Amino acid sequence: MATQKILVHNIELAKFMRIEQPDLNNPLHRWLYYLTHAYMDPEKWKEVVSMSPGLSAFKAKHDRAPYDPELTRWARKVNEGILDQLAREESLVQEAMEQGIEQGIEQGSEARGVKIAINMLRAGMDYNVIAKITELPINVITLLADDVTKSTQ
Repeated sequence: MATQKILVHNIELAKFMRIEQPDLNNPLHRWLYYLTHAYMDPEKWKEVVSMSPGLSAFKAKHDRAPYDPELTRWARKVNEGILDQLAREESLVQEAMEQGIEQGIEQGSEARGVKIAINMLRAGMDYNVIAKITELPINVITLLADDVTKSTQ
C-alpha cells in the first residue's frame, strides 16, 4: 500500500504579500508568488514556473482548465480583500507610529520643562513665574522645589 506524504504550511498570506522581494529559491515562496501574482508579467511567470517542476505541471493543467468567469471573479475579490487588509494594517501601523512620536515629543517637552524649572528654582525665582514660563502646574513646581531644597541640604 502506497502512502503519500503531505507537507502542510500555516501561511499568513497578508504577511507574505508584504515581502518586497520573496526568496524565489524557496519552493514555498515560488508557489505563493505564483498564486498571489496572477496579473504578473508573463516573462516573470515563465521564470518562476521554470524553477519548480511541480509548479510547471500545475501551470500546464491550469492553462488547460476551462475558463470559469465565476471563479475568476471570486479570485479577484479574494485578492482585493487581501490587499484591503494590507492597506488597513499599514494604516494602523502608521497611526500608531504617529501617536508614539507625539507622545515622545510631549514627554521630551515635559522633561525639558522640569529641567528648566529646577534651574529656575535654584536661581531663586518665584513659583508662579516658573509655572507660567514652563507651563508646569504649580503643584509640580512645589514638589520640585522640595526636591531642590532637600538636595542642597
